[in-house]
Amino acid sequence: MAYINCKGTAKVQNNETGEIFNITSDDLEWETEVEDERPMGAELHHSATFYFDGGEITWDLYEYPIGTIELVQKEIDGAVLLQDFNFSLNTEDPLEDSFVND
Repeated sequence: MAYINCKGTAKVQNNETGEIFNITSDDLEWETEVEDERPMGAELHHSATFYFDGGEITWDLYEYPIGTIELVQKEIDGAVLLQDFNFSLNTEDPLEDSFVND
């Protein structure tokens, strides 16, 4: 399984108040599920939702074949997306300790 690499800052503007919310990758918690078995293996569905005053935005990334972003979709409620993240996949766990113990 690959890990979501989310670079940059997403910005959404609340439709009612005009307030702009800056969203960083630290604000997102990704969930992954197997969507379907296909000829080249499993299709994985990664999703993360950010809630803000007056709305929410959900990113859906579909990985197929494993290691390749097939599709990115966004569902936005109560706001306009001004700027989006740059997404890629990483095969190494970003939380894995990179220090070698002696």
